[in-house]
Amino acid sequence: MAVLSIASEQLELDQRAEFLGACQQLLDSRMPWLVIDMRGLRRIFSIFVGTVMDVNSRARGEGRRLTVIAREDVGKLFRAVVGPEVLEICQPDSALNGGSRRRSSRRSRRPDQDR
Repeated sequence: MAVLSIASEQLELDQRAEFLGACQQLLDSRMPWLVIDMRGLRRIFSIFVGTVMDVNSRARGEGRRLTVIAREDVGKLFRAVVGPEVLEICQPDSALNGGSRRRSSRRSRRPDQDR
């Protein structure tokens, strides 16, 4: 597993290049499971949502998976913008420790289970 952790409460537009570079490093890891840990984010611009979706698309295209760890409000934004079935989103209290993830209202497997 390769993890990209966002330490700040918000990503500003002038941080886009740095975020793109960090996402590229995540993809370059060649790990089968990629995680973007956004649990500290309280605000995110849509351009970053698009960047995460690009990482998700590229990872899926290579047979890998991406999990985003995000607070409920940030997770709701992702689900509203891209739909509930497109991106694997976990809340911090259940992420990667055997709790359930929220991809949709349907019951789903834990993020630590292989597909």
